[in-house]
Amino acid sequence: TKGRNIKIEWRSINGNEQRIPGVLTELIALHLDVIVTSTTPITLAAKKADTKTPFVFVYVSDPLKSKIIQSLARPGGNITGVSQMDTELCGKRVQLLTEFMPNLKRLGVLLYPTASYVPAMLTRTRQAAATANLEVLLFEATSLEGLDSAFMTMDREDVEAFVQIPHIMYWDNRKRIVNLAARYRLPGLYETTEFVDDGGLMAYAENLPEHVRRAAAYVDQILRGKDPADLPVAQPMVFELAVNLRTANSLGLKIPESILTLADHIVE
Repeated sequence: TKGRNIKIEWRSINGNEQRIPGVLTELIALHLDVIVTSTTPITLAAKKADTKTPFVFVYVSDPLKSKIIQSLARPGGNITGVSQMDTELCGKRVQLLTEFMPNLKRLGVLLYPTASYVPAMLTRTRQAAATANLEVLLFEATSLEGLDSAFMTMDREDVEAFVQIPHIMYWDNRKRIVNLAARYRLPGLYETTEFVDDGGLMAYAENLPEHVRRAAAYVDQILRGKDPADLPVAQPMVFELAVNLRTANSLGLKIPESILTLADHIVE
């Protein structure tokens, strides 16, 4: 029970990766029993930290390719957690977008170029786009000004719709991204339902609250004496398709019945 037999120390980098080393150093100095990390950049930094403190991660794309773990079955070291399947979902997102917009020809991809998982996710996105005969245009953004510029350039280059490769900066500024998409009348397919709740058109995503619940179970096991190296990295089990009818109407788009039938989450 929080406040009785467990104490929680919260820290945030507020979307600024430059703050990661300082925040980690501060947490490690507290000699905590377990640290929970969120997103790939933070977890990578935790993996490299000189500490024996157990870590449990959430919202990490492809921890194997990022060299955070040795294997899914036996992660090794002092770390385990819940993996995201964003790389595998990239192709499905492009497929859904082409089903929604069958005449789509020019697809924009918004990305944060230095993220370790970008090459794998971009490869999967390009493969799906090639199958659908789509031209792919890349737009990099690593700051708020970069987001503004990326959407302005998408509009200038006649991009008809876009997907984005996830990054913590995009998550923290999702309302800004959704508003930019609305300003330039650009349909977007996002990586979490929260973007749709904030006004984005559509998302195909893992259920993030389920990630947190499973990570909490790992924290409980570690506090009871389990070694994180012996806890297999969990993979997502629940996926959801979200659509925003209001946004579709504002863009003059009709959502196909096939997508409405599949939708788990509809904003009217």
